[in-house]
Amino acid sequence: MYSNGKKLLKSTKYSKAGEQVFCFHGMKFISMWWIISGHGAISMFLAPALDYEFRSHWQTQRYAQYIASAHICVDTFFYISGFLMAYLYFKQSISRKSATKQAGSVPMMIIHRYLRLTPANAMCFLCSVFLFKYLQTGPFFSFGIHDGLIRPCKKYWWTYFLYIQNYYNFHYGESLCIPTTWYLSADFQLFLITPLVFIPISLIYRRSFAKTMAALAGVNLICLVTPIFIKLQWRDYDVDFQEYDFHSKLISYFIGVMTGIYMRHHKNKKVTINRMVNLTIWFLALGNMLAVIFYRQDIQIKNEYVARSLCYSFTRPMWCISLAWITYACVNGYGGVVNWFLSSPFMQIGGKLTYSLHYALGIRTRIDFTDWNLFYTNCGHFIVSMMVATFWSLSYESPMITLERLIFNGSKAESKPKSKPSKVDQNGSKE
Repeated sequence: MYSNGKKLLKSTKYSKAGEQVFCFHGMKFISMWWIISGHGAISMFLAPALDYEFRSHWQTQRYAQYIASAHICVDTFFYISGFLMAYLYFKQSISRKSATKQAGSVPMMIIHRYLRLTPANAMCFLCSVFLFKYLQTGPFFSFGIHDGLIRPCKKYWWTYFLYIQNYYNFHYGESLCIPTTWYLSADFQLFLITPLVFIPISLIYRRSFAKTMAALAGVNLICLVTPIFIKLQWRDYDVDFQEYDFHSKLISYFIGVMTGIYMRHHKNKKVTINRMVNLTIWFLALGNMLAVIFYRQDIQIKNEYVARSLCYSFTRPMWCISLAWITYACVNGYGGVVNWFLSSPFMQIGGKLTYSLHYALGIRTRIDFTDWNLFYTNCGHFIVSMMVATFWSLSYESPMITLERLIFNGSKAESKPKSKPSKVDQNGSKE
């Protein structure tokens, strides 16, 4: 834990970024903080309240978007995941090989990804099934812990470890084992379909960058239309818009892929942007993100099925296009104070913890629902989650990364003792 702790607390100056995209640390950390706040609010919504009428009224207010729109932050992680997959894949020599050789490398890629996700996920499962029942008491124990964690985990442990529970459990009307881990299932499923796009795209990329961008634009168009078609065709599927599936996240992921390939292609090409143009684009990008937040809340208040289906499908690409500009500007020196903040040492440390930082604590007793109590509770959730995530990352996540590197790259490391360019993992951290 000591050596892993040193790595966790180590920050890198922006001038020595190498292959790292520093702004991703801040994007992930802020998004996770927002998501934890959203989970805290959901816990208060699910538990009995002393002032039910106020809580119901609060959910219909437009100013509540500061919590109600937290779900859009999940798309930030899918965007980053797609970006890093493309940015790193098209750097490696495998992307320049034949389609057959690229396909031959897919099984090892899948094993690598599974081993990257599963150790910390497995410990979360074991704690939920065997440990939490001894740590939790109170009037809502059977509702929050037993029914929400222990029972579905014991019954559907296999869907949990196969990363299919977001479809299988959901289809049969069953609770998910540790509901917040639906993201890992969706992320792994997106990873599985990635080679189906990357291999043909790599063949096009060798011939023409413009055709590559056109092909990816077509892929994104399909990704935009698919969830709309599914929502409108099968209206009894996910009527509450929980959206645990991966197909609704395709557009966010592949906008990240498109941005990653674009920035890999222009890695060493200096682009000059006029100051006024830069400020204008920043204004449009941030204004676009604010519009997404407010508009989603407005649609949620009206709660009309078709409007909500269209809104959720179109606001995702709007959000991710703004993220694409933030990424491009920060990497190319046009991020200013935004890049300084997102790349700060504190954000670097927080960004490394986001994979383990996915706990939201339950409520043991009834509580007055107010904005202040919500803020107070979320601060406690965040601080305790940071403590747990630090322990989780140092104990289960970081050791597995090191062990995996020794297993798969040990012989290469012995034959090539000289230093080599740093490798960036799926979380954007340098290995």
